[in-house]
Amino acid sequence: MPCQLAKNKSAVDQRECMPREYFTRQQIRSKYGFEQATLMDCIVTGPCLPCAVCQDAGEIEDRGSMVR
Repeated sequence: MPCQLAKNKSAVDQRECMPREYFTRQQIRSKYGFEQATLMDCIVTGPCLPCAVCQDAGEIEDRGSMVR
């Protein structure tokens, strides 16, 4: 279901669908001025993907950028 939601949204926005958590984490780091940690993000988004997604959602929500 989440993958289809991402595909639907990208189709409506007329953009490529890239549901890759690694790139999302990199964007969050850049947007909020966090230190880049390329290797750590690769490691975390592999076996710990659910944790990474929740952590990212928390960072976004804490900064008031969550679309509701």
